[in-house]
Amino acid sequence: MNDIIQKNNKNVLASPKTRKFARELGIDVKDVPGSKRLGRVIEKDIKEFVSININKNFSKKNEKEDIKIKNEYEHSEFGEVEIKEISRIKKIAAPHLVNSWTNIPHVTNHDEADITEMEEFRNSLMDIYTREKKKITPLAFIIKAVVSSLKKFPNFNSSIDDIENGKIILKKYYH
Repeated sequence: MNDIIQKNNKNVLASPKTRKFARELGIDVKDVPGSKRLGRVIEKDIKEFVSININKNFSKKNEKEDIKIKNEYEHSEFGEVEIKEISRIKKIAAPHLVNSWTNIPHVTNHDEADITEMEEFRNSLMDIYTREKKKITPLAFIIKAVVSSLKKFPNFNSSIDDIENGKIILKKYYH
């Protein structure tokens, strides 16, 4: 069967450079109408074919129904929540942000922090009654810092479960 496809593909007039260009774009040369004598396909024909098909595919994507998010649980089960209206701009930007989040590669950044004061404090902790040194890990301090940041910036501790109705859930609990 591959021989048949190759024979049909060979009947189309196109230079090796044009065939390579089409192959790199994932296009079958026989699908592209040629504009030169005897239907010869050139790179310009492939570019036009791609631009026409991209526009068709883009309009089909716009016609598709949006994916609905299914909640597996209610946020109020875990603690107090506040429901607010989403501004129009945020409502419009949300689908684009989701698209960016799913399609763009993520980057991690590592910084150094000076924790000598925290280490000195940790090492100085003693039990009042037994005078034994308490073993507290740095994680306790990190969690405390994260919780105070979430209290200061509540939008980082929120969810958008119902974008159609424009509701944002601000969580008042910190686990």
